[in-house]
Amino acid sequence: MIRARFGKRLPALAIEADFRVPESSTTVLWGESGAGKTTILNCIAGLLEPDSGEISIGGCEVYSSERGVNETPQARGVGYVFQQGALFPHLTALDNVALALRGPSPRWPALACGALPALAAMGSGAVGNGAGRAGGADREGGAGRGLAALPRLRLSAREARELALPWLERLGIAHLARRRPAALSGGERQRLAFARALAVEPRILLLDEPWSALDRRTRSAMHGEFLALREEFTMSVILVSHDRSEAELLGDRILEVAEGRAVEGA
Repeated sequence: MIRARFGKRLPALAIEADFRVPESSTTVLWGESGAGKTTILNCIAGLLEPDSGEISIGGCEVYSSERGVNETPQARGVGYVFQQGALFPHLTALDNVALALRGPSPRWPALACGALPALAAMGSGAVGNGAGRAGGADREGGAGRGLAALPRLRLSAREARELALPWLERLGIAHLARRRPAALSGGERQRLAFARALAVEPRILLLDEPWSALDRRTRSAMHGEFLALREEFTMSVILVSHDRSEAELLGDRILEVAEGRAVEGA
């Protein structure tokens, strides 16, 4: 679950967010361009810091102005699909996904915050990665300091590629593994962006109008693919959209954003 209650003042807009996203559901932030939807998404992701308030993900506090908490995007367990994909142009499709997997282990943010002291006491040799390998953790920080205090596991380039390939297969683009983004169509690039976001097994998935630049036929096909993928995962999803029909098709609920304000029950 995501709990967001924060404010941020921009030069031309004052952001006010106060809402929850239940586990295993999709909430659509719907509104006109310039309403503040992407700014809200970026604050939840940790790409922007609010001026005040609190944000929690899966019961873990990731931002608090009062307590001085501001976890990194990696520590928040966020998967993010940008409007234009934001792929690395010099890397192949396979290496775009593999690079994401070489960051801190995505599995730790899914743990309850209360497990932090116990993990710290266990020591790095007692913790394995999702593939069952024990050890190899690089501990940073101490217990009780938030998600960033969790052990971090690093994969080799070979291991990362081995784990990345099944995600390309899952999104139907394994045959494009050696191509760079410039050699992919718009739909293929967005499928790659989804593969990269999902490969890290995020706690939450944030989607910033990921299909808005696609033609109608490709967009419709990817809506269907998203709904099929959605059945497989229990993560909370926030989708930004200015398309009401898209919001109604893909969202479990719709929260209107107007002039920077996204408040439940308003």
